[in-house]
Amino acid sequence: MKSAPSPAAVSALKKVQKQFKHWRKTKTGRERIPDSLWQAAADVFHIGGHSLNKVAKALHLNHTHLNFLGSLRTDKRKQILPFSHSRR
Repeated sequence: MKSAPSPAAVSALKKVQKQFKHWRKTKTGRERIPDSLWQAAADVFHIGGHSLNKVAKALHLNHTHLNFLGSLRTDKRKQILPFSHSRR
């Protein structure tokens, strides 16, 4: 059985939830989610303690996109590569 998330993981998720809530209240129109918020979401997942599905659900994000961003991590400092939002 999986253990409960650490207090740091719970705190990190709540912090990012507040950031998304603020962005959603202040955005105009159909703005894309800023890369900094996507990175914060990926960081919450990689802190550990929460499943990818739980993070995506809590932040109302696309699970597949968040998984893709998480797979791009390249070093131990928890950095992710920039994601291009261009559509063809």
